[in-house]
Amino acid sequence: DSSEIDQSKLASFIKARMGLIKACYENALKRNPNLKGKIAIRFTILETGGLADVEAVANSMGSADVATCIMATMRSWRTQFKPSGPVTVEYPFVFSPVQ
Repeated sequence: DSSEIDQSKLASFIKARMGLIKACYENALKRNPNLKGKIAIRFTILETGGLADVEAVANSMGSADVATCIMATMRSWRTQFKPSGPVTVEYPFVFSPVQ
């Protein structure tokens, strides 16, 4: 939680990229149609706006493949934020199949 990172802007940034995150889930869903759960990702926003130390800190889905895919996707992101020092954030992604 940082005054330098606007929570609503961060949420908008992530939501704008949810197609990439959903693709990780949907690929795994083809192999397991009942797959659902939450994956919490902790990451650090660097002074450059890039992300570092991207890791899954909770995974109730039980799919390491989805978590690994999300982490790999997020590592390439660059945010509009330029904090004066690294800021660590935890963001939950909740997935369930569309019926």
